[in-house]
Amino acid sequence: IAGAAVDRITLRIYTQGAKWVDDPEPWSAGKGMYGPRFSAQFNAALAALEGRPGIRRLFEHDYMAEKLDDPAVRALMGKITVVHDDVLMREFPHKWASVVEIVTRDGQTVSQRVDYPKGEPENPMSHDELVDKYRILAGKVFSQDRVERILRTAEGLEGLADCNTLTALLEG
Repeated sequence: IAGAAVDRITLRIYTQGAKWVDDPEPWSAGKGMYGPRFSAQFNAALAALEGRPGIRRLFEHDYMAEKLDDPAVRALMGKITVVHDDVLMREFPHKWASVVEIVTRDGQTVSQRVDYPKGEPENPMSHDELVDKYRILAGKVFSQDRVERILRTAEGLEGLADCNTLTALLEG
């Protein structure tokens, strides 16, 4: 559902988790770049407006700063409610459930429940998702060429005589 079609979004999150991510003003003083990264409202608005590509860019400082000031992001954030859900809390810590409910301007309601965050053993990342995340994070530390050499070496780890090749790539 495109962000422009959204009338409102409700994020039901187990109570303990909601305490950490219910932040309708992630740009407030003192939060730095961690505010928006952990704000459920900011992430949901960005996902609705830009999809996975927008979420992937959350580690880019300039992009994050631009999106924090984006009138469309802020307007959509104002349509997002976080519910600290005691019913979902009863399942914690066995499940880390959340439910997203989107109501469109034409009255359609779409809802999705996730019991475990992406990357948990119960909801693992695919190989492609894991490689994509690795490239984003490793690219903050290493050149693109080195990121790819580390990846190729790690993916061929079983064929190495020892780990010295990989260790050398990871060292300064």
